Amino acid sequence: MSELRARILVLRDVVPLDVSAAAQFFGAELPLGGVPCRVTVCGAAAGVVPTRAGFGLHVDAGVEALRDGGLILVAGTLPADPPVDSPVLDALRAAHAGGVPVVGVGTAAFVLARAGLLDGRRATTHWSHAGQLARRYPRIIVDPDATAVEHRGIGTSTGLPAATDLCVRIVRRAGGMPPERRHATPASGLTGIREWMVSHLDECSSVDDLAHRAYMSRRHFTRQFRAEVGASPWQWLIGQRLMQARHLLEETDEQIETISRRCGFPTTLAFRTTFKQSVGASPSEYRRFRQAGNRVAV
Repeated sequence: MSELRARILVLRDVVPLDVSAAAQFFGAELPLGGVPCRVTVCGAAAGVVPTRAGFGLHVDAGVEALRDGGLILVAGTLPADPPVDSPVLDALRAAHAGGVPVVGVGTAAFVLARAGLLDGRRATTHWSHAGQLARRYPRIIVDPDATAVEHRGIGTSTGLPAATDLCVRIVRRAGGMPPERRHATPASGLTGIREWMVSHLDECSSVDDLAHRAYMSRRHFTRQFRAEVGASPWQWLIGQRLMQARHLLEETDEQIETISRRCGFPTTLAFRTTFKQSVGASPSEYRRFRQAGNRVAV
């Protein structure tokens, strides 16, 4: 594969983090085996797409951009199962019929379900919407415990990390490369830095500080960090903070404010906002769900 033409499909009430993080991910060549990537963010039509966060996201292309895509990633929306214009569903069907892999991030499984692409297939989605997906679309074999599922060219996932891992496997397979996860990178000079970051989540204040600790320039540090894990230092750090927050919400009775501070978020409001954008539920809602005995796919 000489070049990957990635298309990120953005629909009304999209989760902005899915779009920005996915665009960053596809911009890093090394996690995709050195395959250069040309990313296009598109919507039902070119213009401004309303987001879940309350601001508009400008996209330069409409669904016509899906025609020559090599891989389509459909960003998640909140609420799940939004109305979708017929031309969008037709474009997704046509792309799949033409052999283009289509991967949904979290609640994007509902978009694929509306297109009929999941009928008779195994699929998964964000843990808080798995039951809803199964009830509304009984022809889908919903696996609520799976992190990611790929079935005959259609991929679904619990969220962005699982979706990008799935994209890596698809790209590596298409390029004849061994199917290894992007996180399974060899040990490197920055392994110790990442270990320090995980054990000092409440002390990491800036990329400049991390670069100084690694005795590198900010530019060199950022480039090497991305080459090793497929994400920027700050993006990776936020992911670790959210992972630890989920653990503390599940396993302890600590106050939300305490968890926010322990995980390194600057304010409780920042923690609540970031958590809800990533997980799809507030920290309190997430804790109540777990206390009710529900299993969460991680």
